Amino acid sequence: FAMDLSKKASVDFINLAFSGATTSDLINFQLDEAMKLNPNYISLFIGINDLHNLLPPEKFQQNMAVIIDKLTKNTKAKIVAFNLPYLVSNQLILPHYNYFFDLRTKEYNSIIEKMSLENNLTLIDLYTPTKNDFSKRANFYSPDWFHPSGDGFSLWGTLVNNNI
Repeated sequence: FAMDLSKKASVDFINLAFSGATTSDLINFQLDEAMKLNPNYISLFIGINDLHNLLPPEKFQQNMAVIIDKLTKNTKAKIVAFNLPYLVSNQLILPHYNYFFDLRTKEYNSIIEKMSLENNLTLIDLYTPTKNDFSKRANFYSPDWFHPSGDGFSLWGTLVNNNI
């Protein structure tokens, strides 16, 4: 997205994300910095690590409410929120765990969708196309069978560019 935007205007891309971050980490270590930067655009893609750490949906919703409230009240940025992609693989975990994680992903995504609508955020659906494509094409996964491969990230990039 930043690369395409940079063809039309000057862009400073700042990535505050870090591997393994949860919504609590975002609140404690990234939120104040994001607000200080006074950005024009914010991409909000968080929750996969909460899901895999078994954070209850109610706590995820509370954390998301804090994040969205602070960002919408303390910046004038256009906020683009992403729901969680389908990242379930039969090669990685047993089918009943896949069912659990898919169900929990849908619960989290329902929260993200509702909060995006209530706060006038742009929402990009990663779940539907990744469920359709990732479940059929192993090349969308990296060798760890969890993270996207280059092809998987390319699909995500296409989804973002087509929806912004």
